[in-house]
Amino acid sequence: MNKSKIVSLFAIALLFIPSVNLAFAVETLDVWTDQSTYELGDDVEIGGITDPYANVSLSIVYNDTMAVLLEADLAADENGTYGMEYSTSQQNVLLGVYNVTASANETEAETWFTIYAESEDPEPEEPDDEPLTVESAESIYYPGEVVEISGEAGPLANVTVTVVFNSTSTLLDEDLTAGEDGKFETSLQLSETAPEGLYDVSAVSGVEEVSVWFSVVAAPVDDDGDDDDDGDDGAPDGDGVPDGEGLENALERARLYLEKVRETLGRLAEEYENNTTVMDYIAKAEEALLEAEQHLDDAAAALEEGDMRTAARHLAAARNIMGRLKGFVNSIIKRH
Repeated sequence: MNKSKIVSLFAIALLFIPSVNLAFAVETLDVWTDQSTYELGDDVEIGGITDPYANVSLSIVYNDTMAVLLEADLAADENGTYGMEYSTSQQNVLLGVYNVTASANETEAETWFTIYAESEDPEPEEPDDEPLTVESAESIYYPGEVVEISGEAGPLANVTVTVVFNSTSTLLDEDLTAGEDGKFETSLQLSETAPEGLYDVSAVSGVEEVSVWFSVVAAPVDDDGDDDDDGDDGAPDGDGVPDGEGLENALERARLYLEKVRETLGRLAEEYENNTTVMDYIAKAEEALLEAEQHLDDAAAALEEGDMRTAARHLAAARNIMGRLKGFVNSIIKRH
C-alpha cells in the first residue's frame, strides 16, 4: 500500500473517533450576592470563588417567566475569585425573585436575590399619649415632713401613684386623674417615726410605669459646734446674714462644709464600692450635693449684683440641703 493511501485511511478513521473532552470538573465553586434584597435601581454585587484561573459562566434568570436577563463569561484570578456588577435600573428588570447560576465545566452553583419597589418613608406618627413622669419635690426628707409628689401624663389620664418602703411596706396607693394639661399631684405625710431608708415612688398609667425614689434620714441634732469623726466642724449655722460681708463669710463657710461632705462621700464610696444599696444612697447624696453647690453659686452671683435678699434665699436653700446631707451621711455610717 502506497504512502498516500495510508494517510487517507488514517484521516478517515479520525472522523469516526469520538472527541475527547480534556476539561475536568472544578474542585470548588460558589456564588453569592452582597445582599439578599434590593430596591429597584440598586446595583447587585455578584461574587464567587472557584479554582484559580477557572472559566465561569454566569447567568441571571427571572423566576416568574424564566427569562434570561444576563449571560456572562468570567475568569477567576489566581486566588480563584471572580465577580461582576449587575444594575437593576435597566428597563427589562422587574420586581420579584432572580436566580443567579454559576457554572464551570461540569459544576454548578446557585443563589438568588429579590428586587422590590422603592418605598417612601412614612410620616412619623405623633404619639397618642404624653410620656409619663413622676417626681418628689425633694430627694431627702426628715421624719414628720410632707412628701410632695407630682408628674405628667396624658390629658385626663388615669394614674395610680404608690409609695413603698423597703419594697414591702406600702404607704400610699392612690388613683388620680390628670388635669387637662396632663399634670397630677398628691402628697404623703411621713410619720414622726418614719424609718430611715429608701422609699420608691411609682406612677402607672395604662401600660406605662415610671418610678423615682427619695430617702428619709434622721433629723440632725445640734452638737453646739463640737467636732466629730464625720467632719461636721465648720458646718454653716442657721443664723440670718443681713449684710454683704456676713453673707460672703457665710458662703465661704458653706463651701468649706460642702467640700468636707464631698470628701466624706468619696471615702464612703471607696469603702462600700461593692455594696449596691450604699452606692445608691451615695449617688443620690451626690445629686443633692450638686444642687446645694448650684444654690451657693447662685447666691454668690446675687451677692455680686448686690441682691442681698436673693443671695440669702439661695444660701438658706443650700444650708437646708447640706443639713439634710449631714443626717444622710450619718445614717449610712450608722446602718452600714
